[in-house]
Amino acid sequence: MHTAQYAVEQYKRLACYYSRLLEFSSGNRYLKDTGKATVIKKKEDLEVFLNDISKEQVFEQLSFENIY
Repeated sequence: MHTAQYAVEQYKRLACYYSRLLEFSSGNRYLKDTGKATVIKKKEDLEVFLNDISKEQVFEQLSFENIY
């Protein structure tokens, strides 16, 4: 959960594969219920998730090394 929280703080997209075990995993259930992770149930869900990620813009942090 520390890694998942760090990813959320860094505005990273999270996904988890759905299975019956999701209902027994409190961490995955929390991510699903709070909307912090997309649940992948079928191939089409994965395709939509990957398509959404490919449309996102990536911003690079500038530093003095990049300027000179």
